[in-house]
Amino acid sequence: MSGNNSHDPVLERAASYDELYRRCSHPVPYGPEGLRERLSYALDSRRPGRCLEGNELEQAFRCVGPPEMSGRTILDLCCGTGLTAMHFAYRGARVVACDISLAAVEIARQRARLSGIGSRIRFLRADARRLPFADGTFDAVFCRSSLHILVDYPETPFEVCRVLKSGCPAVFCDDPLGHNPVTELVRWFRRRKYRSCGGRTLKYRDLEAFGRPFAAMRVHHFDFLVQVKTLFAAQLQRRWLRRALVRLDQADEKLLKAAPRLRRLATKIVVEYRKGPLDPCPAVLAEPIRPEIAACAGAATSE
Repeated sequence: MSGNNSHDPVLERAASYDELYRRCSHPVPYGPEGLRERLSYALDSRRPGRCLEGNELEQAFRCVGPPEMSGRTILDLCCGTGLTAMHFAYRGARVVACDISLAAVEIARQRARLSGIGSRIRFLRADARRLPFADGTFDAVFCRSSLHILVDYPETPFEVCRVLKSGCPAVFCDDPLGHNPVTELVRWFRRRKYRSCGGRTLKYRDLEAFGRPFAAMRVHHFDFLVQVKTLFAAQLQRRWLRRALVRLDQADEKLLKAAPRLRRLATKIVVEYRKGPLDPCPAVLAEPIRPEIAACAGAATSE
């Protein structure tokens, strides 16, 4: 941690998140089935409207590893209130979960304890710029909804790469890229009251810059047309609406595959980085990751 906290933007943002978490979050326990339902795709949920998760989270979990994760050690970076850390613990992994927000860590620790899996997860407050772990500690690093903040700190990707074992993935599940004017307008409106928490719109060049220490990068795109589901949260119980949204979801898959330039308009992304088999993760690289490595970004990589 910095010795002069008053001018450290990370700690200033942490204080804003502390206030937000203490005001809005509570350590509600979850069993395996309840957590699976909580994190499930909204159109697959048995209780639609309760949450509006997209199917990008399912893809992110697949990128981290197989359903059975016994013997693997996972770092949940910027873990928030611990839902995804608990998800990996229920799958058998040894989990270390960290966040710069002390309030988030406290809520996550209480939630895991109330859920009966507190002993399976090590929670701690940590700065992503200086991770307190040895080189090559983790089989995977997972991070949800924080890449748009972490890109502001150039030390972070090198730290993430350093603590990964060779050949292993770092998976980031995040907000839309900043190429869709509609989502940009919605994001601006929603983020006004959370401005002190930091973060900014991601562009492909940000993803490439963050990937400099890694051997490879892949971008998965989700929710183009089907993102209209957010307008109908209270009506998702209606079968006709769910059927219509399922059709839009199917259309999304075909459109994003057939028209790569539309991918920049998708409203959710999963970014998968992979450490090379003999990657030393140097502190500085002269050249950024090559655009062609981002295979799924297609023609949109040119930004």
